Amino acid sequence: MKGQKGLTLVELLVAFILLTLISAMIYRGYVTILRHTSDIFYVAKDEREVRTFIYQLVKDVKAVGFGAGKNEIDNTLNIQGVLTSCQFPSGNVPVIARCPESGGHDQLFMLSLVSRDILESGCWGFVDADDCLRASYVDVQSPQSTLYADACDPNINPDYPKGCNILSVDSLGRRCADVLYENRGAVSSSRFLFIDQYRLIKGGNLLSGVCNQDNGCPYPHIRCSGYGNTQFIYFGNNSFSYPDDFLVRYYLSSTNVPDECAPNTFNLNRQINGGVAQPILSCVATFFVYYGEVDDFGNMNYVSQLSITNNEGLRKLKSVVLCMAVQIGRFKAKSQTGKLQFSHKCGNVTLTFDDERKFYRWKIIEEEVPIRNIGAFTTRR
Repeated sequence: MKGQKGLTLVELLVAFILLTLISAMIYRGYVTILRHTSDIFYVAKDEREVRTFIYQLVKDVKAVGFGAGKNEIDNTLNIQGVLTSCQFPSGNVPVIARCPESGGHDQLFMLSLVSRDILESGCWGFVDADDCLRASYVDVQSPQSTLYADACDPNINPDYPKGCNILSVDSLGRRCADVLYENRGAVSSSRFLFIDQYRLIKGGNLLSGVCNQDNGCPYPHIRCSGYGNTQFIYFGNNSFSYPDDFLVRYYLSSTNVPDECAPNTFNLNRQINGGVAQPILSCVATFFVYYGEVDDFGNMNYVSQLSITNNEGLRKLKSVVLCMAVQIGRFKAKSQTGKLQFSHKCGNVTLTFDDERKFYRWKIIEEEVPIRNIGAFTTRR
């Protein structure tokens, strides 16, 4: 109609183009924000996973030397905490040692009697001067006191029912202790490891048939003839061999590394002698070990080889430092230096990436684990 104005075709085209450009900008911004949010989510998730998986490694290292005899510890004295051959199982079973590999990586070998998944591994105690085994039971002389751990099975730990003590009798007039003693299973096939006052493994292996229900010991004790004045660790009926079957190693493997990991990264595997290796952490760029050692002046030094002289054992070894670089997040980063710097605890090592790894985010882990069991065995002569 006359006097009405509309948009020309050119104006419509311009408006359409502007709307398209604005929509594209909004979409691109939305995708960027979404991707950034996802990136942050995966970074946080991997941070938590790293701490969870490292816990298993730290737990193993803390238990190094538990139950180990002086003879196994002396193997470490001879090699100063370093193995020259990474063959596993190893003919030389050290209580703890690193084995250098090409590329600056290490394998870590450890001996610990709590490494195996054994229900009774928390059962330990001593054999007194009368050859009577003293474990985690309620003692006859002190019915209310419990000694050591509570992980012994009924063969050597007759748990007193609530209200039961040495003077209790049932409806048939039987003493509570007598009933519990008679109902226990045979211990003739149970296996024990005995450590004498010189910290040597008595008998040289896990022994069975050395303890019985001889009534020469007061209720509810068991007699271990010929093993008086020793400490023991109990393994039930498990047919393990000491020390070989308690050797653990951690090492890097390129087998079955997840697709989201950067190129040239590894799985950190855990393996027990005679067992299948299990990955505990993926996307690991490097893994190596340093020792925390105290010198004669009380200064703490971090070394790749123990400074053992004058047959002083591992008295100066205070900690083991686990050094790792682990990928964080699944997205590549746009700006990275390609260099990772470890502190003096890990030898001030500089890790340089000249490949695609430099575009990923990395977390440096320097986990210092205190060593307590070894010194207790080596300082007493």
